Amino acid sequence: MKNNTFAELGEVLREEKNFIIFTHISGDADTLGTGTALCKALRNLNKKAYIAVEDEVARNLKFLDWDREDDFPMMIFFDEFEQSSENFHWRDSYLDDEKKNGYVSICVDCGDFTRFPKRESLFKNGKITMCIDHHKTTEPFCDYNYIDPEAAATAEIIYGVLVENGIAITEEIAKSIFAGITTDTGNFQYSNTRKLTHEIVAKLYDIRDNYNDVSVEIYETSPVSRLLLQSDIIGRLELFSSGKGCISYVTQEMLKFRDAQIDDSEGVVSALRSIDGVEVAAFLKERQEGDIKVSLRAKNDVDVAEISQRSGGGGHRKAAGFSLDMPMNEAVEFVRKQLESVLDCRKANM
Repeated sequence: MKNNTFAELGEVLREEKNFIIFTHISGDADTLGTGTALCKALRNLNKKAYIAVEDEVARNLKFLDWDREDDFPMMIFFDEFEQSSENFHWRDSYLDDEKKNGYVSICVDCGDFTRFPKRESLFKNGKITMCIDHHKTTEPFCDYNYIDPEAAATAEIIYGVLVENGIAITEEIAKSIFAGITTDTGNFQYSNTRKLTHEIVAKLYDIRDNYNDVSVEIYETSPVSRLLLQSDIIGRLELFSSGKGCISYVTQEMLKFRDAQIDDSEGVVSALRSIDGVEVAAFLKERQEGDIKVSLRAKNDVDVAEISQRSGGGGHRKAAGFSLDMPMNEAVEFVRKQLESVLDCRKANM
């Protein structure tokens, strides 16, 4: 895997004028934190930068979507880039400018086009494409690539890009980077947390002396509907393979019953993994009928990225996922059998 250098990425960031940043679907704090940090940094360099999204941002992450220094929102639904600037209140003639002079497409925390399917053509239309990611299953697919599977979060990488190129990290940028790191490391509990992770966060504290407000926004703003939904999900969990596997799910019907949103189920898969004796946990989300997102989490030696790749997905060794196009009951059975084959085989070889 050939990576570009931070200096090569920085050259593009400094020389080009127009940028569209792409975060992945069902955006988490790493992709959104990285995206907003980069967007703010580019704007501070007097660049024109926006983030193209294709789904609603989770309630507890909406605080990231405002540039206090520029007083203008960063995240815009992708289809509005294709509308006339007369029909949208752009800050300036950005749309006309990018049509005339072109733009740089940068995807963050995305391993391939399946992570932003509705925006693929918008991304490919960029005169330069760039990928910044930390998933081990990612292969270079852009003009410029920086992929570091050792990084605990893509936010760690963007910190390095900015520092190495002398691009100022303001308090607002630091807040976005911190959000990405704290969530992708499970509050520094996951095995991907390394010495460098803590060193980067220590530097962030030199910029901003307190991040409690970030933690409150992410972890302590749950509506009652979220807690009730998660109770329903936990109540449906099943253990298998002598208690080493755990699986549960959420359907659209369950969401409707609790008047909840799909992002209200975030964090459940980690709770499933935390059960004593469980080695691998699976959580299935019904995004719409027949469209299932599968999240896998491992505790010790099982490589869930390898399991996910078999079904067209990917991720990290202990945190990965993929999508299925089938009814929920069939999806649950399919995933359980996949995990049983791995867990039971490991047991037989012990």
